[in-house]
Amino acid sequence: MRHEGPLPAPHTLAGYGHIDSSFPERIMRMAETQVEANVSATKKLSTADALSTTIGAVTVPLVNIACVVLAGIGVVNGQPQALVAMVVPAGSALIAMVQRTRAGKSPDND
Repeated sequence: MRHEGPLPAPHTLAGYGHIDSSFPERIMRMAETQVEANVSATKKLSTADALSTTIGAVTVPLVNIACVVLAGIGVVNGQPQALVAMVVPAGSALIAMVQRTRAGKSPDND
């Protein structure tokens, strides 16, 4: 039988107790501290990932809308070259379509 886990096998842990009676308790505390650190790190990573996703979900549409509005203002003010600002939303839409195609999703299957 093979032992796996954050702690040594019970007989090994007991052996450490023969060397110094405080070793088993210290090993247990060390394992508990490591588990707590892992849980804390996982929570922080999860929060950071959620924040990053939210920022991206808000920022990308806002940038696209700003580009369309600026292009419209430029055209209305006699600056047809302002249509170049439409490259950002068009490029963004193209990239999204390519990513969906590679993932095997059609644009209608959201």
